[in-house]
Amino acid sequence: MKRYHLHPVYIILTFAFLIFALPQSTFSEETASEQITSGQKMIRRDGNKEGNDERMKLREAFAQENKKKREAFKAKLDSIKDENKQKIVEKINTQLATINRRHTSMLSTVLTKFEDILARIIKKTHALADEGINTIAIDADITDAEVAISKAKSAIETQSERDYTIEISDEAGLKTSISTTRQLLHSDLKAVRELVKTAHESVKTAAETLHTTKEQS
Repeated sequence: MKRYHLHPVYIILTFAFLIFALPQSTFSEETASEQITSGQKMIRRDGNKEGNDERMKLREAFAQENKKKREAFKAKLDSIKDENKQKIVEKINTQLATINRRHTSMLSTVLTKFEDILARIIKKTHALADEGINTIAIDADITDAEVAISKAKSAIETQSERDYTIEISDEAGLKTSISTTRQLLHSDLKAVRELVKTAHESVKTAAETLHTTKEQS
């Protein structure tokens, strides 16, 4: 029987983790596995189309809202008499946008690695199925991982479109406005990181189930 080595997968999954300091059926197992695979493909096709439409609408809505925020920010910034304060607020505003861009880019890169690992798991699972080995448990974990990755990917895309332009009420409230915006950015990024962490755990579970299935076959 062929031996499949998954050591690199565990290494990558462990590294990724550090970044973030179904009922029994009456039909045959082979048929169940085929239906799971077929269902996954149908869900992907339908889900991708609906997801793309939703993302497009969301992107347009964000673009309009962000434009208004930036225009309001510029008008309020010009009304601040202290030029030094103007420069500080403008610098912080730019930093917040940079932080969001860098973090979403990093999370997107990590998620892509998870997708690559999952693709390898799927390939190895198909190889086991071709040998007549029961892969229903792995198929279920793969589906869970795909759903988790999809949710994380959608969250990252949404987060990347968010704008954290400081909403200035008046010069006296600058400190409060800056603090509020910083906290919002921190909270939003934390929520997205949790979804990426969930995707990581789901892929890790699929890898472990694959390893266990191979050992028991």
